[in-house]
This record gives sequence, C-alpha cells and structure tokens, in this order.
Amino acid sequence: MEKILNYLNLTLPTFFYNNLISFGVIFFLFLIVILSFRKILKLGFNQILKFKKLNKFHQKIKHLKTLLMFLTKIVLWIGCIFIIGFSGFYIYKDINIYTYLLDQISKIPANFWYNLLISLGKIIALVLFSKYVIRYTNALLEKGKQKLLEYKNVSKNDESIKVVFNHLNRIVKFGVILAIVNFSLFLLISNAQILSFGRLILKLFLIINSGLLVVSIFKATVETIDAI
Repeated sequence: MEKILNYLNLTLPTFFYNNLISFGVIFFLFLIVILSFRKILKLGFNQILKFKKLNKFHQKIKHLKTLLMFLTKIVLWIGCIFIIGFSGFYIYKDINIYTYLLDQISKIPANFWYNLLISLGKIIALVLFSKYVIRYTNALLEKGKQKLLEYKNVSKNDESIKVVFNHLNRIVKFGVILAIVNFSLFLLISNAQILSFGRLILKLFLIINSGLLVVSIFKATVETIDAI
C-alpha cells in the first residue's frame, strides 16, 4: 500500500523509471520483430504466388500463409500480454528488469537457440501434418455419416446420427489441437505443473466428449432399431 501511495504522490524511485524504460524497449523491440516477420512473410508469399508454375499449388500456399499469419498473431498477443504482466510484476516487486534479463540471458546454454529452433520446427511440422489428418479424418467421417443416413432409407434417426458424427468431429478436431498444445508445452517448457495441467485439460476433454458420444450412439442405435 505504501508503494501505491508513493506512486500516487509521484515520489517514484529511480528504479521505477529504469524499469519503465526497459519495459518500453522490450515491448517495442518485440513488436518490431513480430510485425517485421509478418511483413516479410506476406511479401514472401506474395512473391511465391506470382510464379505461374506454382498455379496448381496456389490454394495450398494460401492456406499455409493463412495458418502462419494466424500463428504469428497468436504469438503477438500472447507475447504482449506476457511482457506487460512480467514487467508489471517486477516493477511491483522492486526488481530491476534490465539487470534481471541480463542475468537470465547469461544463464542461457550455448545450444539453447538451436534446440529452440528445432523444437519450433517440429511444432510447425506437427501443425501442418495435423491439419491434413483432421481434413482426411473428417472426410472419412462424412462418408460414414452419409452411408448411415442412407441405410435402408430410414429417416427417423437422421438427427441422432448427425449428433453422433458432430461429437466425433469435435473429438478429432479439438483432441488433435489439445494434443499439439501438450506436445508444444513438452518441447518448450520444463515446468511439471504446467505440463500436468495441460494433460489434465486433454483428459477432461476426452472423458466428457467420450461420454457424450456414447450417449448419442446409444440414442441413435435405439432410434435405428425402432425405425427398422
């Protein structure tokens, strides 16, 4: 409370201004790096799309561009929130941000950036692979749904069958997304509590949606038997 009163009276210590300057430098450097990277991505993809030989791949290239722009936007928002929260916490704790960052940077192992780059590459490859897995799985589920809807021309159970496949689509889509998040956390973070929390979220999602799926399958089966 004394700190807050001091701040309101504008009797701010020197460290506060130093931290404020450090926060501003870090925040704007982060913005410049991410926004510059996004600009380079846009320019790069725009140049690639001009090649006539790649016309048949234009749709896939546009999808990749959209995905990368979406990922960089997430990084931008999460990074901004993290920097603001981090700086606010250390200003409140009277810890010099500049000194703290220098100390932390000095502790970074020599191969850290190489391992980080490899981990990010794995995550990007997994995201791209998962995108095709989800698309292929959804296509198979759609075929299965159509076959069941056309089974013996029974229409009484149509809504129940659609509910079953909606649950399956949700499990596939969000299950894969949560699995990617957990894998990314495993590669990037060593904190056991965060990793266990991520696994808990995935388990809860699978348990709840599996239960809903079983109920919807049971209902669809009963309605199919009644209709036949």
